[in-house]
Amino acid sequence: MKNRFFTILALALALMLLGGAALADVLTTGNVWMRSDPNREGDKITSIPEGVYLEYLAETRYDERPVAWYLVTDGEHIGWVSSMYSELIGEESIVVYDDDDGYDGYDDGDDYDGGYDGGDAVEVSGYYHADLLSAAYALSLPEFRNEVNSEVPYQYFNDAVTLAGIQQVECISINGAGYAVYGVSVGTPVETAISLLSAAGLDMQGDASDYCITFEHRAEDDSGFVDEYGHDSCIDLEIADGAVAEIDWSSYTG
Repeated sequence: MKNRFFTILALALALMLLGGAALADVLTTGNVWMRSDPNREGDKITSIPEGVYLEYLAETRYDERPVAWYLVTDGEHIGWVSSMYSELIGEESIVVYDDDDGYDGYDDGDDYDGGYDGGDAVEVSGYYHADLLSAAYALSLPEFRNEVNSEVPYQYFNDAVTLAGIQQVECISINGAGYAVYGVSVGTPVETAISLLSAAGLDMQGDASDYCITFEHRAEDDSGFVDEYGHDSCIDLEIADGAVAEIDWSSYTG
């Protein structure tokens, strides 16, 4: 509690030194309690109605479900509001973790040396079937949504990559620069992408088209659904102008 107080105080002082300019806003999408801690057990500070813009204090934390909580101020109080009833508007958040948060350390995805690194892209193939919350922490993904009607309801994302699932990462989507799967990133030439995924042991399905290429991933264990050919998921590459435009890696569900 003492460390949390000094974290909040430091953030508030930093905003004062910046002339009070907000890094971003949080818009409430329903009636929500501002709480003293980033979880449902935090003390209720004040109730905030739907449609209110709050000043975002550049910190996002996740609770055990996992749900994101934003540190905000209404000009009178400082506290946390749940992303279940609010959304971050503007800049990406800065995710800060306490030493005792229980995060046990994914620093980057598993290294993959396939000869083409997509520039400075972060390799994320090592996060497939990893713990979802730990993977979101490791990539500092600032946004969260709960798609209740989806088979992968918990989704952590930024402008370029999304990790989704329930407990494990069951879906990885890349639609912007900066991230790669087995060395393939947005902008990778088609022939290079085919070579990299084939070299990684994935099985190409059918012939490459001008619009989409599908590869199937061989299961490394029997923890999930595996088809009769030993595949547990597929990687779809959307193609535009001879290069990869989007990557979607999804688990099979049976």
